[in-house]
Amino acid sequence: MEMKKIPISYRTKISKWGNSNGVRIPQEILDNINIKQNDEVDLIVEKGELIIKKRDTPSTLKELFKDYNQEPFNEGEFNWGENKGNEYW
Repeated sequence: MEMKKIPISYRTKISKWGNSNGVRIPQEILDNINIKQNDEVDLIVEKGELIIKKRDTPSTLKELFKDYNQEPFNEGEFNWGENKGNEYW
């Protein structure tokens, strides 16, 4: 059964969480936007507003490589930049 997307509004506070700050997101909101505990999200600041979006992560290797054209990678064609430190090339 598909969850009905309805407008939801809550007021919350920024709270201290270790060396960072955090926002508690009510379960009703998480359920409504299909985000679960431990899901990865992207934090985007746009026009002075914070946007939290669920990260689109591939669920299978096939999905991860869907755009791969199967051409071999030639590291000589890639500009790795100047040597820094004690790397051995």
